[in-house]
Amino acid sequence: MRKQLLILSLILLASLMAKSQISVDSDSIEPPTKILSLVPQYAIINGLRVDYDFQMSKNHWIQIAPSLYAGKRNMDINDFYSIKGFALQLYHRYHPGEGFDKVPVYLSVGPVYQYFQLRHEEYSGSITEMRNTTIHRIGADVLIGIFHTTSNTFIFDLYTGLGLRHAFLSTDAENEHRFDETFIDYGYSGTIWLLGLRIGIPLN
Repeated sequence: MRKQLLILSLILLASLMAKSQISVDSDSIEPPTKILSLVPQYAIINGLRVDYDFQMSKNHWIQIAPSLYAGKRNMDINDFYSIKGFALQLYHRYHPGEGFDKVPVYLSVGPVYQYFQLRHEEYSGSITEMRNTTIHRIGADVLIGIFHTTSNTFIFDLYTGLGLRHAFLSTDAENEHRFDETFIDYGYSGTIWLLGLRIGIPLN
């Protein structure tokens, strides 16, 4: 499933790039006020995230970041049989000075909600049983990022920062802490380090 999501992301990105190349007017390039982006690293964790950014004023943007999760086991770190879920991140982004098209650095803050359903095996002596774990996780992120544009056709956003998470787990497994032991676990509560790349195109 991870490969299928990655292929879907690449196909969508290629189609968006083709559309942007057709629509760009080389004689008149306006700073973008709306951006559609893919976050490719989410494919590693069976996720697909597509962001929509729109400008409120010269210095202020809103970023809506929904993501979907679906697939089979793909990592030894979070050992599970299958996963499905969704998440929503909503950020307020501030660009100092002359704004997005003049100053590439930004500060972004906002809330996060995540929902996961995990099916996983649990070993009890010589018996292996299938278990179910449901996770609701809320939190907030503080990010610092840098935008880079290429002739207003492609927009690259490299960001880093810190997030705070609190998870509510419900499971029929004997080991209730299977998915909340480290900061990369789906059910982890605490502070996490964030690092990512977004690849987008302007819609205007």
